[in-house]
Amino acid sequence: LMTVSENEWVWQVVDRGVLDSLSHRLVFQSTGGQRREILMTESLETAIGAASMIVELDGGCVLIETLEP
Repeated sequence: LMTVSENEWVWQVVDRGVLDSLSHRLVFQSTGGQRREILMTESLETAIGAASMIVELDGGCVLIETLEP
């Protein structure tokens, strides 16, 4: 698990309960059609914010997918 606050990124090892709370996946799609999972979030709002930041920094296309329950 990675927590981002301002310019500080903190990596943590988490238990299964935290993983079960994740709801959305961000996927980077290259112009060649290749897909790479970037990260997962706990809410759509967080997913949109993260995708916006990634697109501003790197361009390209970031897809937001709902994780199956």
